[in-house]
Order: sequence, then structure tokens, then C-alpha cells
Amino acid sequence: MFAIFIGAFVILFGLLIILFGFHVFKKPDSDWVRIIRRIPDDVVQDDLDLKINKFRGIVTIILGAIITLMSISRVISLYMEYGS
Repeated sequence: MFAIFIGAFVILFGLLIILFGFHVFKKPDSDWVRIIRRIPDDVVQDDLDLKINKFRGIVTIILGAIITLMSISRVISLYMEYGS
């Protein structure tokens, strides 16, 4: 039963990763990206940097989806094995 709760936590974690990826994809010049990459506020990013940030957002969405789908399948298999 404890493993199901851990699986639910991992599902929520994966969803948060997906949401962060969407945020980076929609706003590649946001404050969060600047803080993570340690870019000062007075530096203007060129188009290549913004496209690289959008690509990183897409990769983050894919990784979050993989984590979420794997944990959903694990929770379902645990529920089928030990549930009801």
C-alpha cells in the first residue's frame, strides 16, 4: 500500500516537470530560466538562445511524460496485484 502512495507522489512529480517544461517552452526568456542558467537581467538573449531554451522545454516535457506514464503503469500493476 505504501508503494502506491509513493507512485502517486511520483505521478505528481512528473506532472510538475511537465508543467515546468510547458512554462519554459512558452516563455523561454522568463525569470526562472535566467535564474537557472545564471543570466543577468541586463543581458539580452539572441534568437539561438531562445530556440535552445524552447528545445530544452520540449525535452523536459518528454521526460516528464515518460516519468508520469511509467509511474501510472507501476501504480496500476501494484493495484492489480495487491488491491481490492
